[in-house]
Amino acid sequence: SLRDRFFLEQLRSPIRYGPDELDFSQITARVGGGQVMGRFTLLPQAEDSPFTLSVKFRDVQADQIVANAGGAKGMVTGQLEGYLDAGGTTADPNALSGVGEIILRDGQVQQYSLLIALGQLLQIDELRQLHFDQAQVKYHINPGVVTIDELLFRSPNLRLPAVGTVSFDG
Repeated sequence: SLRDRFFLEQLRSPIRYGPDELDFSQITARVGGGQVMGRFTLLPQAEDSPFTLSVKFRDVQADQIVANAGGAKGMVTGQLEGYLDAGGTTADPNALSGVGEIILRDGQVQQYSLLIALGQLLQIDELRQLHFDQAQVKYHINPGVVTIDELLFRSPNLRLPAVGTVSFDG
């Protein structure tokens, strides 16, 4: 588990360990009912112990991930797929950098009561319960901050693009 909020199951990989490298070359695991594949390499003898990580995931149940992270069950449904290619150092957990993408397939989001009331008043079904034809985010990570390069939510009657930043502390 990662901070008791993100859980990997059935983790497998060949491990190669030498004095200058620790390599998990073919990681496979299950998370949120879906599949994860990747590679992790650490250089323990180099200054600050740099590492690289490449992960791809698919068929991950959004509802299970959100609930495990402490969110409301049923708030987000659908299947997640995407990737993360990143690197950093073990000496500084905020020094992570990389790029990634997350796509939500057959996504649905339960809305806050204010948006539900507004949707009923204005007769905009999408505000009552968002069902997305497309929901994706492309991002890159720099030390201490995630930059959202493209966030796009699209339904039959609504298109919501966004960009911005999120710091590691929320």
